[in-house]
Amino acid sequence: MRLWSILLVSCALLGAAPVARAADVCAGPNDHLALSTRLIQTELMIAALSCGASPRYNTFVRKFQSGLALQNRRVGQYFQRVSGTGGPRAANEFVTRTANELSEKSLREINDFCTAAAQTFDRADQASPKELENFVRTHPLHAQPVVQVCAQPSPSGAEAKLARPKKTPPA
Repeated sequence: MRLWSILLVSCALLGAAPVARAADVCAGPNDHLALSTRLIQTELMIAALSCGASPRYNTFVRKFQSGLALQNRRVGQYFQRVSGTGGPRAANEFVTRTANELSEKSLREINDFCTAAAQTFDRADQASPKELENFVRTHPLHAQPVVQVCAQPSPSGAEAKLARPKKTPPA
């Protein structure tokens, strides 16, 4: 019986390792943009359900479909980079945890939550699909990515080095 307890605790700790590691790795500005985009999309999804704003959410998703798809791919790439083979699960846990937090917030503060969501939808209505990144960068987040943002990259494109290991020239 004690062996089973140790085994279960070990499995639980191993299962949590990818998410814990993700929080210890800093995100570059593009990673942070992707995570923030996903947070806003999740916030608006919760507003669709909690505030009766499904038509507005559907309009938002259709309008920004290609930009949202790109940023969601980047979220997956970020978690793949920091969590390895556990990346898809870590990304799903990030989205689920965010949705749960925002859902709880909407239940506690429904009027404030729905008012803020309506303002977000209004701002999104005024933005063009090409302005998604600027919209996200200037939007106050009601949930925060659980990642540390790396120092700003140098103009030489140092951020790209975060995603790819250096290739060593053949000797």
